[in-house]
Amino acid sequence: MEFDERVEEIKKKTHQTSIHISRIPKQTKTEFMELAEKEFLGDYGFCIKELMEFRKGILTTPNVELAARIDLLADEINKIKIQIQTPAVEGEKGITMVSGKKLKRRNEK
Repeated sequence: MEFDERVEEIKKKTHQTSIHISRIPKQTKTEFMELAEKEFLGDYGFCIKELMEFRKGILTTPNVELAARIDLLADEINKIKIQIQTPAVEGEKGITMVSGKKLKRRNEK
């Protein structure tokens, strides 16, 4: 097989999925190439694929774990607000923890 035939064969195989990006900032290009080299053994295609999947996941689906933590914090804030607004009963001794549990001294019953 001659060199020209081999070049044409390679062009046919890569033509469908090849991409050429010409206007990209140098710093961005360097970061992309370093990421591709480090994480994907220099495979730019899989690096782009991973970045696109990451972007889709961030932009289209809510982060369930983050939403759950926000809800938990909102509940705790509401409990604290209720405790602050509730007047303390006179005559009670001991310490009330944030969770609402009351601690008494050992000699108290």
